[in-house]
Amino acid sequence: MMDEPVRTESDAYQLMSWIKLANPESHWHHTIHLWISETGRMIKRLTFSALLVGLGACTPYVNILDLNTVHPAERADARKVELIPVDADKSGKMAFIAPVEASSCKRLLLDPPPSRTDATEQLQIMTMRLGGNAILDYSCDDTGPNNNGRLCWSTVTCKGAAVKIRK
Repeated sequence: MMDEPVRTESDAYQLMSWIKLANPESHWHHTIHLWISETGRMIKRLTFSALLVGLGACTPYVNILDLNTVHPAERADARKVELIPVDADKSGKMAFIAPVEASSCKRLLLDPPPSRTDATEQLQIMTMRLGGNAILDYSCDDTGPNNNGRLCWSTVTCKGAAVKIRK
């Protein structure tokens, strides 16, 4: 009876009742009862903690600039930022500023579909805010649903290099 390990909670309760029957004066059954209840609480806490960590890891991590929060004058100025595609001639004096990337994401079912226009405008605003007047090697990519854990139904991502062209 004592050689076998306790496998389940019901086995532990069965063992506890045998100990109590074998020696009614023994307080071992209280110890086992406490151990079972503490183990149950610990399992609940670990499950809850794992759930919190899991849900925290599932939050969308797409850096999206909400265009509704950008002043119309700034949006108009940003549209002047030149887009230089990957295969274009890159002659001229340019100063590299930083790589830039923007995404248009459809997160919720009723959100509008992602668009290149939205992602491009975000990219232009970011470039302008960095002090650039052009985006070098500009390209867009439709990454589709469930893209790298971003929690978007679909996404369009545009990227390039923010540069300052000296004219």
